[in-house]
Amino acid sequence: MGRVFHRIISVFLTAVFILSAVVTGTYSWYSLQSVTNETAGTIAQVRLQKLQKLPDGTATDIPVPGAAFSLFTAEGEQIGGRMVTDETGTISLRLPAGAYYFEEDAPPPSFAFDSADGEPVTRYPFVLTENETGQVTVTAYNIRLTGSLIVQKTVQNADGSSLSDEQRAQAFTFTVTFSDGGTYAYRKTDGTAGELISGGTLTLRHGETAVFESLPAGLLYTVAEAETPGYAVASDGHRGTIGDGTAIASFVNTLLPEPVPPEEPVRLTVEKALDGEYPAADLDREFEMVLLLNNEPTAFTLKPGETKTFELYPGDRYEICEKDYIGEGYSQSITNGFGTAGAEDIAVTVTNTFTGTVMKEITGEKTWQGVGLTDGLLPDSITLLLKDGDRVVEEAEVTPDENGRWCYRFTAPKYDADGNEIAYTLEELPQESFRPDYNGFDIVNTYIPPVTVTLPSVVKAVEGDEPPEERFTFCMTAQDGAPMPEGTSGRFLTVQLTGSGEAPLGTVRYTKAGTYRYTVTESAGDTRGWTYDPAVYTITVTVTEESGTLRADTAITGDGAPAGSLAFVNRYDSGPSPQVTTVIEGQKIWHHGTNPEEKRPDSIVVLVYADGTLVLQQQVTAENNWHYRFELPKYNDAGEEILYTIDEAEVEHYDKAVDGYDLVNTYHPDPPPDPSGSDESPQTGDNSHLGLWIFLLIASFCGLIVTTRRRRKIDRR
Repeated sequence: MGRVFHRIISVFLTAVFILSAVVTGTYSWYSLQSVTNETAGTIAQVRLQKLQKLPDGTATDIPVPGAAFSLFTAEGEQIGGRMVTDETGTISLRLPAGAYYFEEDAPPPSFAFDSADGEPVTRYPFVLTENETGQVTVTAYNIRLTGSLIVQKTVQNADGSSLSDEQRAQAFTFTVTFSDGGTYAYRKTDGTAGELISGGTLTLRHGETAVFESLPAGLLYTVAEAETPGYAVASDGHRGTIGDGTAIASFVNTLLPEPVPPEEPVRLTVEKALDGEYPAADLDREFEMVLLLNNEPTAFTLKPGETKTFELYPGDRYEICEKDYIGEGYSQSITNGFGTAGAEDIAVTVTNTFTGTVMKEITGEKTWQGVGLTDGLLPDSITLLLKDGDRVVEEAEVTPDENGRWCYRFTAPKYDADGNEIAYTLEELPQESFRPDYNGFDIVNTYIPPVTVTLPSVVKAVEGDEPPEERFTFCMTAQDGAPMPEGTSGRFLTVQLTGSGEAPLGTVRYTKAGTYRYTVTESAGDTRGWTYDPAVYTITVTVTEESGTLRADTAITGDGAPAGSLAFVNRYDSGPSPQVTTVIEGQKIWHHGTNPEEKRPDSIVVLVYADGTLVLQQQVTAENNWHYRFELPKYNDAGEEILYTIDEAEVEHYDKAVDGYDLVNTYHPDPPPDPSGSDESPQTGDNSHLGLWIFLLIASFCGLIVTTRRRRKIDRR
């Protein structure tokens, strides 16, 4: 009977142990997940999507790769370097919360900036809020440029005679191919119109043209004429790239007499030419070409200015092609690029026009006047700024070469995004005791010996009753970056003296002409019985340059009138002193968290305590920017300085903290409602009863051990 009872107890304790372990593990897991969620970062994913707009302004979902952007904060500080959209038209990055904007540097080839109200749109602002969890997408557009293609037909007789009616009625067939495989509309001079799918055909007679309008810039086209018996064809512009203008594919057909085999073959001469502002290094580049002669390919290369000659016989079909010129920044046109050989020699010209970024070199030299290389006065280096208007394009540190020459070189784009040549300027960061003079991009620095000026001394006089010993403090402040006396750091100089006397302000070294100003005041103390001088003096040092020599003149003014010295008068009165006051001021700082700013309270109440006793309270609102200021007595009746502290009346849903005289309020939300639906007030802390389950886990484990041991004793009996 005892064994059965112990088995029942063991099964029960085992079930309680397993249940307690499962519940405890589940609560622990959810607690871990909650902590993980609460500690997630505030870095957000930002995605810039660049898409196409049609010339009529219609937006599309077609991505635009190759668009260059720079990233700035809302204050105009650039972040990182230049970024370019990928094949999907996208730039992706992660940023902390804040306000930013993308600035488009230049659209890709064949595209223009988007526009609004007739002005180009280059700036795209966005804001990342705190606790941003999703992806923020900034959408930008570029307008696709368009151009036109004209196919024209001319017929002539080899002997120059007039055309017959039959010749004028002769129809010639053309195959037009576009690199994107698209369908484009055309109109003919005979008044007809139609649409042509890439690889389709159209017919033209003598004097007729077919015009394709609104073709996307950068589109590659090929116009090929079908062979017409009895006619030789010479073509111009049958293969090329659509720009933002008009491309012309002109075909001239000549009625040939009955062919008579020549005694000698005709010559086909191919010439290579470059146009535009191409890189100088491309003059030595070998461009890859192919001759298709009766559909048999022959590869060859040509440098700019070179020619290649082939022998053909009348009736031979030829075509000249060029490989891989587009990726090198060129567009192409071919004169007489294909056709049928006749009795005359054939001249083919392959012209590549550079459309990439044109760079220019800017060179200059720094020279020094008035000082030699061995005088020890030249700096180790200088800093030069290459500027486009106010924008710094490049910064360079320049040092002398082995011959002592200060030469420098910059390489920068020659044209801006609109195709206008950029007028660069050069600026040198100031060099002490040197005056820069600019001659184009050359700089001459002339040494100007500095001049040293002894500033006037502060003069102190004491009046009134027999005074106790008192130390007086005076402050000199430099205005607009004026240099300070030797041995001084910063814009301020403080001197002191006891009783009547003079306090020197020191000497100042001036390295260039200019007007330098300083203000001198007395720092008012709070010693009882003393009255301090409120006078404000201005020291003006005027430095002029004459024939490379600096001269300095010093003047003193007080309250706008000339003054002979920096004279301050203090008076001591041994009788009762006027009440000395002190100023207490601070700022209310809000941390709203998830609470919208507009739901904060309309006002708060600031409490002021003097030595722990409430003496003042004041209402503070947003109308005064949550700022408060109190002017209160500094000493009590016993002459002891009063200790002031501040506090704040409680604000619902906000925790308060006192930082000096500033008040910081942090929002805390209401606790979540009781899921049981009880009307009782929600309880603070964890309501999962995790402690109870842990207790059951431990108790059941201990019970299992005790039961197991007792059962073993029974079994041994």
